[in-house]
Amino acid sequence: MNSLTGDLAIAMVQAALIQLQKDERRINALNVFPVPDGDTASNMILTVRSALEAARAGGDLGQVAEAMAYGALRGARGNSGTIVSQFFYGFALELKGLESAGPLEVARAFASASSAAYAAVHEPKEGTILTVGRRWAEAAMAAAEDGCDLVTVFERALSAAEVALEETPLLLDVLSEAGVVDAGGEGFVVALRGALAVLRGEQPVGAETLANGHSNGAAAPEIRERAGDSHHRDAIELSDIEYAYCTEFLVKGENLSLEALKQALTPLGDSLIVVGNPHIVKVHLHTNRPGRALEIACDMGELSSISISNMKEQNRQHVREKEGQGGLAARNGKAPAGVAVVAVAPGKGFEELFLSQGVSRVVPGGQSMNPSAGELADAIEATGAKHVILLPNNKNIVLTAEQASTLTRVPVTVVPTTSAPQGVAATFDFDPAQSPEAVAEKMRQAMAGVRTVEVTRAARDAKIGTASVREGEVIAVSDGALLASGDAVDHVVVQALERLNPGKGSIVTLYYGEEVSAEEAEAHRAQVAERFPGCEVEAYYGGQPLYLYYIAVE
Repeated sequence: MNSLTGDLAIAMVQAALIQLQKDERRINALNVFPVPDGDTASNMILTVRSALEAARAGGDLGQVAEAMAYGALRGARGNSGTIVSQFFYGFALELKGLESAGPLEVARAFASASSAAYAAVHEPKEGTILTVGRRWAEAAMAAAEDGCDLVTVFERALSAAEVALEETPLLLDVLSEAGVVDAGGEGFVVALRGALAVLRGEQPVGAETLANGHSNGAAAPEIRERAGDSHHRDAIELSDIEYAYCTEFLVKGENLSLEALKQALTPLGDSLIVVGNPHIVKVHLHTNRPGRALEIACDMGELSSISISNMKEQNRQHVREKEGQGGLAARNGKAPAGVAVVAVAPGKGFEELFLSQGVSRVVPGGQSMNPSAGELADAIEATGAKHVILLPNNKNIVLTAEQASTLTRVPVTVVPTTSAPQGVAATFDFDPAQSPEAVAEKMRQAMAGVRTVEVTRAARDAKIGTASVREGEVIAVSDGALLASGDAVDHVVVQALERLNPGKGSIVTLYYGEEVSAEEAEAHRAQVAERFPGCEVEAYYGGQPLYLYYIAVE
């Protein structure tokens, strides 16, 4: 066989998908750190599936490659999926307008694919899928220049990729310490093996049962919209609204106590959020006595940015707009905002926090549930704003967010928040009246002042540096470093914070996950406050799965 056609390309990518699905759990388990976010293969599967769905109509090779590239770019999830989508994109660039391609043309397309993947990453690291892909492309070009046929070109390229994969631990110390190869590189090689089987005329094993299978996390997340307030972003019965007035304001002063303000306001309603520092505090509250809330706050400091909204009236307006438009609600008939914010949130509590702080759209996502570039792009477009600030709030979504910014007609600035607590800090003092540049810079400064600790249970036995952890053990991680481990959550939380050593006047916020009760969170908050009496310690519901706590130290 010496020519690649559109139909053959579809069959090869279909086989690659089947192989990835077969090995999904094994590849995911190659995650270097023993935290429950090993979604490398899952993200690759969802990305490749999007590429295939976009190419259903078939056509010549150039048409198929272009359709796959478009599907992959929109369907890309996580770092691994985004890099794979760039392989598709670079491959299509070289084959544009071709009905079919011979060995040399295919090899050049491989080289273009590798170059596109490298270009998409700000600081490409060797020892990753990028290295494996580059060695694959280099070997393919060498074989094609030697006059080899298409099968031989692919075989030699795959052999080079396999060697490069085995060498990844030599290039990255974290892989060597964990005793594993790069997960993205492994997924890439697995996919190539499936594709080669079709090129050789073989039938992939399990094609009948796996072709239409579903990867974990395949469901598209629902975009949350801000329509005055998160509690009525979907139409609800007016009788269900116990507290009618959404009340928001800032309190400025000296030595403000978040805890004292929180205790004073709690009896007035629900959905209370009190965030900030001893000099400025932002309050969000649903109440029937907004005046009393303002009086309490006024006794503590100077008030500004006061907003009181009648949620019952907003809900009636929301229903009218839904009925009249049959789709996403307009922003209460107002002109498009100058600057809007789209944020990724790992749980219901974080959704509420972001929406209460002026975020226009929230896309659910986080560890093991990375949203696609297309879903982020749709949320951006749905704001109706002239400029959008995008907060990925997860290190594995930053690259996808940057890709999403290229898929919209709306100018987008990605502020590369790597945790939800960083995102909360970034949106705390968001002012849509400022210029996009000013908003983004202020957010970057805010995120830089936040250190995040992730508390979860080890997904597997592992050795991290000189420390060993057991599957199921509670671990606390910050910036890739293990801070503490043990059997008791409270001890691990305190030990981790002792390692970070927050200074006097620091703010420590515990965002508790869906597995932690409010009572447990309050008990842990009290323990932290007792251990660090010079810090302001708060606890809020984050609602994130898998992670017991995200802890912010500011």
